[in-house]
Amino acid sequence: MSLDDNLADLERHAADFASGRGFTYTVLAPNSASVVGCVYIYPGDDGSGASVRSWVREQDAELDRELYEAVIRWLAEAWPFERYSYAPR
Repeated sequence: MSLDDNLADLERHAADFASGRGFTYTVLAPNSASVVGCVYIYPGDDGSGASVRSWVREQDAELDRELYEAVIRWLAEAWPFERYSYAPR
């Protein structure tokens, strides 16, 4: 991704977040400020469901399952969705 494309992507995610259309989060390594991935939460049109996606960098692949489980807990504890789709690991 070029720097201009990356900037446009970041601006789109920021606009989605500000409007409540979607929520993108950077994932940091435990006890570090090193970025290992991202989580995307996009509510459905009816407000009761959401599409959730996440990724981790290839060199941090061992953290994928841990991230998935943390996001599942976070969705249950902090988000109002009746249902969501999030590919199991």
